[in-house]
Order: sequence, then C-alpha cells, then structure tokens
Amino acid sequence: MSYIYIKKIMKKILLFLMLLISSVINGQTVLYNDNCEVSGYNWFGFSTNPQFPNIFSTYLGGTTSISDGPSNKPLYVSNSSSFGLFGLGGSGSGSEYERYQLPNITGLNPNKLYRFTFKLMAYAENITGFSGSGLDVTDSVTVRVSVNNGPYQIESIIKGWSNSYWSFDATGIINETANGLPNTYRPISAGNQENTGFGYSTYNLLLTNISQIQIRIDMRSNYGGSNYGEWWVIDDMELIDEDPLPVELMSFDGMSTEEGNLLLWKTASEHNSDYFLIQSTIDGEKYTTVDKVGAAGNSNQVMEYSLLDTKYGNNLTYYRLLQYDFDGKYTIYGPILINNQVKEKKVIKIIDLMGKEVTEFSSNGIYIEVYEDGTMSKVWR
Repeated sequence: MSYIYIKKIMKKILLFLMLLISSVINGQTVLYNDNCEVSGYNWFGFSTNPQFPNIFSTYLGGTTSISDGPSNKPLYVSNSSSFGLFGLGGSGSGSEYERYQLPNITGLNPNKLYRFTFKLMAYAENITGFSGSGLDVTDSVTVRVSVNNGPYQIESIIKGWSNSYWSFDATGIINETANGLPNTYRPISAGNQENTGFGYSTYNLLLTNISQIQIRIDMRSNYGGSNYGEWWVIDDMELIDEDPLPVELMSFDGMSTEEGNLLLWKTASEHNSDYFLIQSTIDGEKYTTVDKVGAAGNSNQVMEYSLLDTKYGNNLTYYRLLQYDFDGKYTIYGPILINNQVKEKKVIKIIDLMGKEVTEFSSNGIYIEVYEDGTMSKVWR
C-alpha cells in the first residue's frame, strides 16, 4: 500500500471525526479542570499549619455505607474519585489541614467574565458501629484568591455546624462575586443538610477585570475520635470563561437539490457578527470560498441563512462555515458532507420530516427519499 493512498485514507478519517464533533457548541470554555483523580497534582500533601504536621488526606472513591451520613451516596462527582481531608483524634487534639493550589493562570482578558467552581461534600463516616460525628463550626473550607499578582484575600469560608453532613447532591449553592471581602456560610441546624439549602455542595465565584489568577482552597478538620470520622470532600475544580460565543449556532446543514448544493444554517443569537463565508474542499486540505453572506450584527432572535452552490463536481464535497466578527476574529463550524457522486437509485417512497409518507408536495421544504437499496437522503422539493 503506497504512502499517498494511506495519506488519503487518514484525511478521510480526520474529516469524519470532524463531522462528528462539529455540532458541539456550548457558549463557554473550560480553561482549567481537575477531577481529583489519583493522578492529581495540586494537593500540597503536607500540613499548612507547622504546629500540626500530620496529614490525613487521600483520594476517595465508591459510595458511603448505610450507616454513614449521608448514606448510600457517591464519594465523587465525575470519573471515579475525589479528594478528602479526614479529621482524626479527639476533641482536644490538633487540627488536620490540607491545601489545594490552583496553578497560576495568566493571559486572561480583563473584559471577560470568569467563574471558578467546585463541588463540596461534608461526610460523616461510621468507623466502628457508632454514628459519624459530622462537621462542626470549627471545621472549615476557605477560598483564597490572588488576582493580577496581588496578595491572597479570603473570599469565602464554608463551615460545618453541630455534626452536619451533606452529599454532592445537596441543594445548597454559593454564588459570589470576588471583591476581597470574606463571607461565611454554615448550616443553621444539626445533622442532615441534604435538602435544607445549607448543604453547600456547589460553589461559584465570579471574577471580572483580571488578567492573572491563583486560588487556594484550605481544608481544616479537627475531630474524629476512635469511633467517628469526619471528612471534607472536594471534586471538580474548574475555571470557566463565561463570555458567550459571538454567535450561538443552532444548526449547519446541507443537501443536494436539482438546482445545486443547498447550505442552510441557523443562529439563536449574534453579537458583533459581521458576515459568513462558505468554503468547500474535496481533499480536506485546500478550501476555496464559495460565497459571502452578510450577518445580522446583533440579534437575540432566531436568524436563518441559506446559500446555493452550483459550482461543484461529481464527488464528495465538504463544506465549512466561517463566521467573522467586526474586529476580524472568526470561528469555524463544520465541515459537513454532501455526496454529489453520480449514482442512479430507484426511489420507493418519500416521507416528510414528521415521518409521514407523501405523494404530492404541498409546499417547498425538506423531504426524505427512501431508495430500494435501503439508503435515504434529504432533498429539497
């Protein structure tokens, strides 16, 4: 098998993979993510308090037992593990500490909105047949933030209260905007906080006017006893670029018609959108511009666009859509594939998009032709 033939096959595989992922458009970008798997690398692994050098922290997996608080709950959010700090010793013993350090992230845009988020669980473990003790007011998770190379400042302190506990599924959510002023959160009752709104399982911190950031999460727990176990459990640290894409694309599709290859796309919203380019290729490398279509500029309603290409050959044609902003930045969507290879097929029936077979076309629109070999294709009638 020649090198050129293998190269052509690899191009087709790459184009196929691009076709699979081209519809993933979510409007936000995750800049940093740590799912707290065993290969995690940002836990300090030593005490942040030199008076109490012992560390009782580890990666956790599986579920809690029926006698734990809460019972029968996963000890992780995504993948297979989380990270926890275990309170060990009696009420008079020293505290256990652990610190998570978000890596230094630079090159951020001061004009954008960012969100730091993580998931939190307060876990009371039954060790030897006694009820788990839960987290108390002296147990805490503290979020410290340094932006634009400034000093670390406390933004949030999350505490337990009177043996409280909750899972990652609890209903409590903390939403804060970073301002260097600490806020404290804790339950107002004892025990199970799953559905009280005070089991703070989700933490969100919004940040603006930043070009650089570092974040520390300090975990503190100071009581367990021989028959009890109390844990802070944390998972899924993320830094997210919250600014929406200039264009929220709903769909990009194409089909062969009697008049030519019809390209259709639809946007849900547009922001500073100047124009679109449709480009085509048959080899996956050299794209040529088919035509240019003006965009809406700014819009919060659904906009529909179309373009008819009549200059193509009897082959597989790939199309991509380029959306240009007024500042010259652009985003590429696609490619999509239209098969223009000449091959006669017998049509055995035609159905509309509701799945109903039709014999006459009551109006112009997209229909599906079913051929005798079992294949189907979309057509414009």
